[in-house]
Amino acid sequence: TNAAAGGDLARAVHQLRRVSQVLDDRTDPRLACRIRERLAFYYFQLESVPEAADAARAAIDAMPAKPPSWERARAMATYAFVLLAIDDEQAREQAECARQAARAADAPFVEADALVTLGQVSERSGHTEEMLEQFAAAHKQARDAEVLGVELRAAFQLARVRLERGDLQEASIIAHQGFSRAEKAGLARAPYGTDLQYLHYLAHYGDGDWDHAQALADGFSVRVATRSEAELSAMALFIAVAR
Repeated sequence: TNAAAGGDLARAVHQLRRVSQVLDDRTDPRLACRIRERLAFYYFQLESVPEAADAARAAIDAMPAKPPSWERARAMATYAFVLLAIDDEQAREQAECARQAARAADAPFVEADALVTLGQVSERSGHTEEMLEQFAAAHKQARDAEVLGVELRAAFQLARVRLERGDLQEASIIAHQGFSRAEKAGLARAPYGTDLQYLHYLAHYGDGDWDHAQALADGFSVRVATRSEAELSAMALFIAVAR
């Protein structure tokens, strides 16, 4: 997880895959579930969808359904997230199941994660107002639960749709606040930390405050070592080309 927090998702996958290979019946089921759930999440970030789906199903199977546990609920929510790349209806059904499991386990941050997935399904089906309500509710719920990873995912989706709808000021505020929290926690290069950084930059590029956008771009990596750094570096071209 530290490797992923630094933006090196490929290394995170390699390390978790090695660990998962030595799991057996003597392993604490909670630990086995958490290892496979994180492996699924990082696989999906690298667009390795079949591997992510396999790891997510294995994470769910590692924990019994009773008594309810946040670990199994989170694995279910991550599987719903992965299913977005396969089938929207399956993703919706799995996300609803994850929400129910999260409530039973008293895990509001997992419920918020599943709600983000439901918001993405709503967006794809054209229910834009429902989507906005789901993203906003998920963002508040994750923040209240003080689970930053889920909060950043919700903040990214909320800022993204605000940007796409032309609400540049609101997009900038959400992205800036989200990235500031990520940076303070050492997650500036983690999944969604980088995304919030470039959304903040794009909002100011779009609203014409190019000096502000340039100041943000000056903080992007020049000599890149990871994919996330490369994506940020490429974003700096918006201003360079425009000027």
